[in-house]
Amino acid sequence: MSKLLWSKVRKWKSLASIYPFVVIWTELNSLMLEFDLKTHGPTMLENLLWCIRYPFGCHLDPAWKSDGPTGLPFHDKDGYSPFSALAGFALAQAAALTVVARSEEYKWLVLSIYGGSVFLIVVWIAAMLLATRRITPEGQRVPILVRAYDEPSIKYGRWVMIWNLIVTCVLVILAINDLLPNQTRQVHFAATEIKCDAFDFSIDWEPISSPLQKKMDRWIQELASKARAKSKEAFFLVKQMTAFQDFYKPFAVDVECNQTFYLGIRTAFVVTPSLVGYQPTYRQLAFRKMDNNKTSSDTLDVTDAKRGDYLLVLLFARDANEKVPANQPSAKTLAIKVKSHFPIADAPP
Repeated sequence: MSKLLWSKVRKWKSLASIYPFVVIWTELNSLMLEFDLKTHGPTMLENLLWCIRYPFGCHLDPAWKSDGPTGLPFHDKDGYSPFSALAGFALAQAAALTVVARSEEYKWLVLSIYGGSVFLIVVWIAAMLLATRRITPEGQRVPILVRAYDEPSIKYGRWVMIWNLIVTCVLVILAINDLLPNQTRQVHFAATEIKCDAFDFSIDWEPISSPLQKKMDRWIQELASKARAKSKEAFFLVKQMTAFQDFYKPFAVDVECNQTFYLGIRTAFVVTPSLVGYQPTYRQLAFRKMDNNKTSSDTLDVTDAKRGDYLLVLLFARDANEKVPANQPSAKTLAIKVKSHFPIADAPP
């Protein structure tokens, strides 16, 4: 009995799943009847084709059928100039898209604006293709209705609309996949851990190798001298061992140390090495718990990491037992690890 009941339930569920499509089909069919589209073809497919051809003004073209002439005659007015102006405007919009769509953050906003402008251009072109005017032929008193432009201009306008639609589809697909000239295709960072070396500046840091690096080392040395000896605090540089191998979307990492130590004042950079000499570019990153100096872990948001860049963290560390500090951290005992903070577990700050 239960199997029979379940089979009926499944049958009704399947019917219920297709009900919305039946309703949509019925409403579309009724709309076509309402607008008298059924007269243009006995089948739904022909009506659909008629709807597609309507913006191009194909139904207004003069033709001869069994029941007599149909459509409207063409005028002798040249329409190349307005159609060319619209084509140039569409080309300018496409060029603007390739310039401003480089940012992942505003990509969908830019695409929405571009799509809206293209829609207005298409409507404008369609209105010109469908435009008519009344003229009074020579020798007649009764005005007649004709197309607004001559036949070559109408055909040119149709090609402008088709070209505009094709270019729009191609550019939108390229923009979504980050393939436009000014875009960089970014991938998700999939590694579970970033291998890093921790250096105690007073012991492990290598001596200067160039005059420019000497200035940087002096700055770091001045920073390291601020470590508080009373609380056995030490200054460390944590450098990524292997540079990033691709262009990555924004991701987050957890900077962790041995739980017997606390992370003190800290900052981080994504460093882009210079192609010639020692002139790296430092882009500062943000820790989420910057003001918490009694923690062994903090989350770092990494943005705009490119191929060849590497991560550099500057931090102070001290014994977690602040009343009677027993151990001064070293690069080995601190045991710094940089682990991936994947989006599923990545709660907003």
